Parts: sequence; structure tokens; C-alpha cells
Amino acid sequence: MRKVYFFAAALVATLTGCDNSEMNNITDSKQVAVEVTAGIEGVTTRMKNTTWQSGDEIGVFGTSGKMSYSNYRYQWTSGNAFKPYSNVIYYGDEEGQFTAYYPYAAAKDITDNKITRKLLEQYSTYLDDQIDFLYAEATGTKDDPQVDFQFKHKMSKVVLKLVPGNGYNSASGFASWWNIVFSNLHSQVSFNIKTGEVEPIGSAEELNFAYSAVWGFSGNYVAADNATYYTFIVCPGERVDGGMKVDLVYNNKYDGYTLHTTLFTGSQVFETEAGKEYTYTVTVNKTDLKVENAIISPWDPVTLPNDGKVDTTL
Repeated sequence: MRKVYFFAAALVATLTGCDNSEMNNITDSKQVAVEVTAGIEGVTTRMKNTTWQSGDEIGVFGTSGKMSYSNYRYQWTSGNAFKPYSNVIYYGDEEGQFTAYYPYAAAKDITDNKITRKLLEQYSTYLDDQIDFLYAEATGTKDDPQVDFQFKHKMSKVVLKLVPGNGYNSASGFASWWNIVFSNLHSQVSFNIKTGEVEPIGSAEELNFAYSAVWGFSGNYVAADNATYYTFIVCPGERVDGGMKVDLVYNNKYDGYTLHTTLFTGSQVFETEAGKEYTYTVTVNKTDLKVENAIISPWDPVTLPNDGKVDTTL
């Protein structure tokens, strides 16, 4: 979980009536600017890792007295520190209300306070962190100017852990030439940066993550686990009665075949909730797939029916 802290002191009383443009032009030496730090606690909170990295930016909205702030841009610098890109946030009254979201979006990419993403682009253009939407709300006061943002995930995460079964010695072969095809999921979503609401766009359809067609993109092979991991950010609120069908398609231009399985989160259903991670261990055999040890974790621990064990065939 991410924590973002705002440290701010109030402006002197003569400044409380200024609007944003006036505030940003004031050079009074008594001003105390908001300082932003961000820490990540607990289990893995992002698609890839648990730390901020170069290029990370958040957007902040807020009101304090007559002052209002819309989509102020803060950039990660080092450790847990952020700095304003240009405009700075100040208190305009005894207290303030703030919201924040990740990743930051420029005005040209926002329509009606919403940004959109095509989920299939997460594997072909390194947009995985840009699809892992985060949102938080918090308040602060002049007497206690620290604003503690508790960021929450607004999307869902599906992890396929491929392990070798009959006919395979190592999972390293699963890292290349495999396409992952999900049935009945939405391929586009919108994210409201002011409210944190995620909505699907269009109708549910087949999502084909065609790794074999994109050079340099593959699953993450971990030798210590003898497993290859494929991780996907998907839309929350999905429901597929009868389970979500998944095809693992092997295509190395010389040989090809397709293995089938069905994923469940409950009794004969696949559903996604915001902030949850769904991890499935998939044993790959030459003739079939076996899915077991399905886990929903924090993002939030939940026990799947029958321990998530599912047998599948060609």
C-alpha cells in the first residue's frame, strides 16, 4: 500500500483570499510550500515492484478555504520524496481536503476528468504501471498539516504461474512463443482521476496477448521457482458465468498447438474486484493443463472454492 504525506503550513491571513493564479505569483517570504513524501508499505503494491521509480508522477486535487487546486503535478525525486513540477499547493484556511491519483495525466489526455487505457497495450508498450491506477483521499489542517494518503488499487491483477508437467523439463520454454488468450473481458477502461472510479468501455470480448508476435516481450522466467510468470492488469467488476476460458497458444513459426483451461474465483464463476490479485498455478503438460493453488491475495487475501484446483484438457 502506498502512503503519501503532505507537510504544509498555512499562509498568513492576508493571502487566504487569493485565487490560484494570484497564489502562484506571490513571492512573500512567509509562504510555506507543501512538501510531499510517499512510502510504500506491505506486500507488492504495483504491477512490477514495491518502490517508486524514475518517472513516477502523481496528480493532486484539493480545496482549502477559498483556494482550490486541480490536477497539480508532483514528481518523484528519490527515496520517498516528491517535488512539485511547477505550481505549489498551500493551505488557504484552517483545514483542507485532498485527493490524489496515479499515474499523472496531462490536460490533453483527459476528457471529462477521465483518462482511458487499452489493456492489450500493457504487454507491448511497457504500459503496465500506467494501467495500475491508484487513488486516495485525505484531509489536513494547519495545526497538523500532514496529509496521509492511503492509496488503493482501482484495477484487478491476474497472475498465471506456468510450471512444467509431463513432456517438459523446464519452465524456461514457457517464456517465449506463447500467446495468452482470455475470453469475455473488456479491452478498454476509463479512470476518473477526481473520483477514482473505473468503468469498462464497450463490450466484453476476447483478449489476445500475442507475445509470439512482439519481439522482446515474454513471460518472466524465475529459475529458482522453475516457473514462468505472466501478469495482467484487468478491469474490476468483470463477471463471467461458467468461468473464464483461457487458451495457451504455442506458436514458434515451426510448431504450434493450443491448450485450454478455465479459471474460477467462485462456484462456476469468474469475477474481479478492485484491489485484488488472482494467482493461478498452471501445470503445462503436452496433452493438457492443470490449474491448482489458485490464490486471491492483497491486493486482499481470499480463499477460492476447492482451493482453486481445476483440471483441464485439450
